[in-house]
Order: sequence, then C-alpha cells, then structure tokens
Amino acid sequence: MKKIIQTICLFCILSSAVYANSSFSSTRIKSLIVHDYGGIYVVLESNVVPASEGCNAQKLLVLRKTHYLFKEMYAALLAAFHHKTPITGYVNGCYNTNDVTSIPVLTRLDSNN
Repeated sequence: MKKIIQTICLFCILSSAVYANSSFSSTRIKSLIVHDYGGIYVVLESNVVPASEGCNAQKLLVLRKTHYLFKEMYAALLAAFHHKTPITGYVNGCYNTNDVTSIPVLTRLDSNN
C-alpha cells in the first residue's frame, strides 16, 4: 500500500511540471515568412506568447512543415493575414534556430471574427 501511495505522489509531482498546448491571446498577423528550412514563420502584431512555454520569441510563431494539418493551417493563416482577421490558438514547445532564438511552435489556430 505504501508503494502505491509513493508511486501516485511521484506521478503527481512529475505530471505537474508538464506544459502542453498553451493558448495565446488574440492578435493580428503582421507578416508571414516562408523560411528555407521548410516551415512558416508567423510574425504577430503584439506579444502574445505565454511565458510558460519558455521560448524567448514573443511576437513570432512557427508552423512546422511536419504538422499533420500544415496545408490547412497555412491556408487559414493566409486568409487571416489578407483579411486582417485576429487569430488565437495554441502553441506547444519551442523550435530552436541556429542562433539563440527559440520560437513557439503553432499547434492549433482559431479565427476571431
């Protein structure tokens, strides 16, 4: 019984340190950059990225080419950019560039009409 309680306590401690899919607040897209590594950089008008992700870029997101909905999310980003529609969504983790910049990875995109 003591082992079970210890295991449950350990699991609770370890799982409390995990951050998954942090939401970001509403903003408009300032520009889109098709980067040579194969992803899309989304430059935002305001700082919206949550500090809990630990990334140092606050006005920049990256849509990875490996995302299973890449085409659909890229189309939604283009539409929101051209119509100046505010977006919200979720990020999870950081993409580390060759320099010291770490960019939040876009995982979900919502439109605010």
